[in-house]
Amino acid sequence: MGAERIRGVLLNLGIRLAKSSIQKIIRPLRKNPDPRRSQNWRTFFQNHAPEIWATDFFDVVTVGFKQLYVFVVFSIHTREILHWNVTQHPTAQWTYQQVLQSTWSGQSPRFLLADRDAKYGYRFRQILKENLGIQLLQTPYRAPKANAFIERCIGSIRRECLDHFLIFGENHLRKVLGEYVDYYNNCRPHQGIHHRIPAKDYTDPPSPAGQIHCRAYLNGLHHFYCRVA
Repeated sequence: MGAERIRGVLLNLGIRLAKSSIQKIIRPLRKNPDPRRSQNWRTFFQNHAPEIWATDFFDVVTVGFKQLYVFVVFSIHTREILHWNVTQHPTAQWTYQQVLQSTWSGQSPRFLLADRDAKYGYRFRQILKENLGIQLLQTPYRAPKANAFIERCIGSIRRECLDHFLIFGENHLRKVLGEYVDYYNNCRPHQGIHHRIPAKDYTDPPSPAGQIHCRAYLNGLHHFYCRVA
């Protein structure tokens, strides 16, 4: 865990500590800002991020060499995993049903960002527009950086969860992913949204008073710290 992540955890406990102070305790972290970032992109992102969801598949191989596919719907604005599911046989119809389920809470984007997989073909795009009013935005060929937000999310799922487990089957994968997504949405501070937790309501600022409670996730792989009144 880096200094920024630790600082985010402390901020959600009502403790303000400079990054430099944290770095004196842990090993120094290299900070390399991307020179390609510009104010124009930031302005575009701030204006349109609430209207865009991203989606993608990634595969998981079990210990019995069975290939499973995980589908993820991700909010670029809140960094929340809105919906996920597992299947052995992904089809365009199944993919559309997953997008439909992600809108059952009443929220719906204007754009859905996806790659150029055959599952997102003309029929999928037509049904999505006619039934849900969502326009499909497809990234250029062989350009994963064009869908960088969900690629980073999937990378976190692999590095922080799946790389630490041997998956024995579909039910086991669902159990592991379900617990991690709960941690990701409700406990994990996200640097891209100023150390906020994606699904947490920030109407009331965190209180620095009260005993600190620790909850373990995935058999102690991750922990969530909060104040208990």
